[in-house]
Amino acid sequence: MTSCDAQQAVKRIVTFVVLAGALALGVLAGHRPAGTFAPAPSGDVTEVPLSSPAPSDAAPPSPRQPQHAAELTFEETASQLELALAEARPARRQEALFRIRRAVLLADIPRVLALLTKRQQFGVVTLAGHLAGRWSEVDPQAALAYVAALPPSCVRNEALRTILGEWTVSDPAACVKWVDALPPGKEKDAHSVTVFYSMAAQDPRRALALATSLRGIQAKPQLYATILRRWAESNPPAAARAAVKLEGLPGDLWGELAYLWAWSVPEAAVNWVDHLPSPQDRLSALRRLVSAWANHHPGVAAAFAVSREAAGNHPGLLEPVLAQWVALDPAAALRWASNLAAGPVRDRALATALRDWAEADPRAALRQAIDEAVDRAHPDILGEIGARWAEADPEAALLWVKAQSVSVQRGFGAALFLASPADGWLRLGAAAFPGRKPPELSAFVSDDPGQAAELVNWLDPAVQGSLAWCLAGAWGRQDLAGALDWAKALPNGQNKDLAFGGLVREWARDDPQAAADYALKAMPSAGSRRVLLPAIIGAWGAASPTEAAAWLEKVDDPQAGAQMLPSLLTGWCSFSPAEAATYAAGMPEGPDQKRAVAVVAGAWAAADPEAAGDWVGSFPAGDVRRGAVSSVAQAWALQDGAAAAGWILSLGDSDDLRQTLVSALNLWVARQGDTARAWIQNSQLPEAVTRQFLRPPPQGAPRE
Repeated sequence: MTSCDAQQAVKRIVTFVVLAGALALGVLAGHRPAGTFAPAPSGDVTEVPLSSPAPSDAAPPSPRQPQHAAELTFEETASQLELALAEARPARRQEALFRIRRAVLLADIPRVLALLTKRQQFGVVTLAGHLAGRWSEVDPQAALAYVAALPPSCVRNEALRTILGEWTVSDPAACVKWVDALPPGKEKDAHSVTVFYSMAAQDPRRALALATSLRGIQAKPQLYATILRRWAESNPPAAARAAVKLEGLPGDLWGELAYLWAWSVPEAAVNWVDHLPSPQDRLSALRRLVSAWANHHPGVAAAFAVSREAAGNHPGLLEPVLAQWVALDPAAALRWASNLAAGPVRDRALATALRDWAEADPRAALRQAIDEAVDRAHPDILGEIGARWAEADPEAALLWVKAQSVSVQRGFGAALFLASPADGWLRLGAAAFPGRKPPELSAFVSDDPGQAAELVNWLDPAVQGSLAWCLAGAWGRQDLAGALDWAKALPNGQNKDLAFGGLVREWARDDPQAAADYALKAMPSAGSRRVLLPAIIGAWGAASPTEAAAWLEKVDDPQAGAQMLPSLLTGWCSFSPAEAATYAAGMPEGPDQKRAVAVVAGAWAAADPEAAGDWVGSFPAGDVRRGAVSSVAQAWALQDGAAAAGWILSLGDSDDLRQTLVSALNLWVARQGDTARAWIQNSQLPEAVTRQFLRPPPQGAPRE
């Protein structure tokens, strides 16, 4: 949607409100009835002046029609317009513009339209559309010729849409002829949508037939879709049957047609969808269809969704059905889900229904979740529902959490909700939900980090650790020294390690060297050091690789250095693989260099396998080259197995290279199966390699 179109939509809403108020006050006495034209979808249109002559300073052609009482001269109109547009209050401005639009002399409409094209204030576009509509009722062709020659603007857009809409109602054939004569381009496409959208409301078959013969339309499928959508509002079966005869239609159209048809005869709509040629279109249309079906027969729609999913080729049908059913009757939806046979489908149905129910009544949904033991199959469901409850009633949510068993608290997993007198309620997040980040705790920690730590302490130890990770990181952003003191005072064990982990990771964002120094020398747990140091050095290497490399070279602990080197180089490759390659190649010969070259080769090949292959090929024969070749081959095979195989073969023929080739091909076969095997069997690979990928004959089949 263009900025002009968005502006127009808002303006129409405000105009409607003002009209309603004016009607109530009797202002509209004698106002003409609204036209029958419904505004067409506008689309994003880049205005291109048509070939019609631009308006000149000479008097434009004047419409002929008897004038109304209390009309304004052009000078009076211009003056009143300035006063109206200077009004700061939108409602008052609209009232003034409403009075002006009926008082403009018909003979002055062309000049007023030209004046409006130079204004950008709110309400101008609506006024222009109304004036253009008045003129088009008298002489649409003259109005169209004049407005089309105006400079590009939102005013011109709206005036053209209004005129074309009015003219299509009175003389569709003439209107189509006018559009057909336009030069090809975006403006012709936009005007075609306006005309045929209006025509489809009266005679969609004729509109579709005329659209097929229209010349010079760059987006003909979109034009067809406009007609079919309007047709489907009154006769979805006819629109759907017409759609399958056309090519290149937008993919979302099939779902819209199926949705509208399913409101009346869903079984017939299903039959139509099943015959769509594209599997992707069938699936998207079925999802829209079952959503509509669930509005009047949710149980039947749900059973249909389960049966289709069981067939294995229509996943994701159950969710839209349950979403609609829960909106209508959540208890009935849950009863249906509970009565399903035990298994993944029942678990998914219960979880989906409960999540949707929690939008309206989280407490009831939470109780039902425990009764149905949904947390066993979906441990995160309790936390998700509890989040909504805590937002509505934090004190009740807190009391409920404290009263639950350890297993239920663990079920809340990533979202335990705690109330505090200071700020009402606070979510202390545990391990993140799949695909979500831990909740933000900075605001609470900045007010009272000690209280936040105490609230963590009363929880069962089984769920404290990941909360401590989040708390330490947030606390460290506010008060690093205080957070360190708190973490040091924790009892030795997993929770302490997790607290230090969250703290040091957050610290490394601002000062990676200080965080790395602390992790290396002061971390209480060797296990935490092994986990945190590679993470810190990897992030540091991606941001400032030379600084990270210089720090790593000064590390006295060879074992720690060896653990961090791959992370440094991987991060460095995301910054500049060529620089990382130069660094690795310049290292002293030995196991560390061999490992470094292999890491760089694999990381570089993941982004640019050809460049990585060229670099590796420059190494002399030996252990370093052998490891690097293997790294490139594996990374390349995951992207393009055939290209990887060709590169390996170009390096020569040896036992090591053949083994590398087999390993790369195994990766390719694991990802693409029959496609990879077909290439291997038709290639010129060594027979010893090819034979390893031939399928064995079926059991009992005759052997040659």
